[in-house]
Amino acid sequence: MNYILGGAYKSLLFSLYIRNIKGKEITIITYKKDIIEFCKSQDIKYIKFKKIYPNFYSIFKIFKLKKILQKLIKDIDIKKEDKFFLPGNGKANEFFYLAKELSKNGCVGFYKLADGRFKDYKPPRYKPIFLRGAISRFFLKLILDLDLVYYRQEKKCPFLGVDEKFLNKYNILEYLPDIHVEDMLEEVVKKNKLDFKNYENLFIDTGPQIGKIKSSSLKSLYTNLFQLELNFAVKKHPKSKITQSQSDLFFDELYKNIDELPRYIPVELIYNNVKKNVLSLYSTALITATKLPHLKSISLLELVEWCDENYKREWKERLSKGSNNKIVFPSNFDELKRILIS
Repeated sequence: MNYILGGAYKSLLFSLYIRNIKGKEITIITYKKDIIEFCKSQDIKYIKFKKIYPNFYSIFKIFKLKKILQKLIKDIDIKKEDKFFLPGNGKANEFFYLAKELSKNGCVGFYKLADGRFKDYKPPRYKPIFLRGAISRFFLKLILDLDLVYYRQEKKCPFLGVDEKFLNKYNILEYLPDIHVEDMLEEVVKKNKLDFKNYENLFIDTGPQIGKIKSSSLKSLYTNLFQLELNFAVKKHPKSKITQSQSDLFFDELYKNIDELPRYIPVELIYNNVKKNVLSLYSTALITATKLPHLKSISLLELVEWCDENYKREWKERLSKGSNNKIVFPSNFDELKRILIS
């Protein structure tokens, strides 16, 4: 059995690669309701657990987390011939504990689906934010016996992860597929067709863009877009309940006459049911859409007013680079309309 942590949708696509392309038996370990719904719909075995979030202000939740993880280890009941996959070497404290403990009886490997590599980081000793991190790190060592180090990725805040010393200590090796990560996901997408009707266009909702994009310009763009006499389906982004409710309230009126696809399905798996165009503000799913020759991938980020121009520029560079400049960025609505109608 191959046990795979399902904390994000890229992990789920990795799981489908192991099952559908490699022909291996899998069990998803997850705390997310959307992923559980997907597992049920695709007849995939899963083990559910409750995730809690200890932090500086609730540090003793680590004791409760340890009990949850110890029960999860019993539920997994890993054997010598089984494999457990760890999603990377950063940002997943509870998963590091699972990997450490499961390595005693089974084979543990980690794989990387994130863009870029983490860089070692030494935080300043006396700044309050890092003092809180140091205290959390101390309790993770004391209670879960985890030796964690600081990392930084691009311009993001530092976070805790494991290093080669940890991986070597527990004989955890990196899983290196025989193809590139993007090619792996492309294979999964091409060989999966879901039981949905076909659509001309797919719109990928990125949820409310509070503090990033002016809501009036966003609503104006979407209103004009969905007034076009074109066949659309919309795929909302799986988010927390709070964010979902904000997004629903903001866009329900706009989406009321459009077919909404289930939130729990990874949007990439719907591409074989789309005939022409995939549209979004700036989703990374646009990059995968460029891999399918029958689809045109369109970003709408030039058609709205941004509160943060730097954020816009970073996303445009990321999408352009990731797609080898295959994503289209219309500069005005008339240009977008011509692309869609053509």
